[in-house]
Amino acid sequence: MESLALDFSSDSKSLFVGGPDQSISVIDALTGKLRDTLPKQSGTVRGLVTSGDGKQIAAIYNLPKRFDDASISVVLLWDLGARSVRARFEQPGIAVLGGAFAGRRFLLVSGSGDKLSIWSLQ
Repeated sequence: MESLALDFSSDSKSLFVGGPDQSISVIDALTGKLRDTLPKQSGTVRGLVTSGDGKQIAAIYNLPKRFDDASISVVLLWDLGARSVRARFEQPGIAVLGGAFAGRRFLLVSGSGDKLSIWSLQ
């Protein structure tokens, strides 16, 4: 499994791993065994951020599967209990640089030319 993005759960029992295979794997951090895989999406997973309560994970994807100025950034907020996407962020012409959870909201930073923007997803 080639990984480009990873993050631990808030209790450090699970490791979330994503990459060019377009899926997010949930691995038992103690045994290294695969526990679950979230449904595949379009694009390469290049960033993962778990929420403090362990109920959500934000995944940053590049569409298509490349990392250059022509790629499109998409952020999906996953509800881990339901194994479903509860929010999607996509703005043409910007690159998502990263983000962090603030309660149930995910704050992300994007760049376009010489401008940085902060967005809020719930």
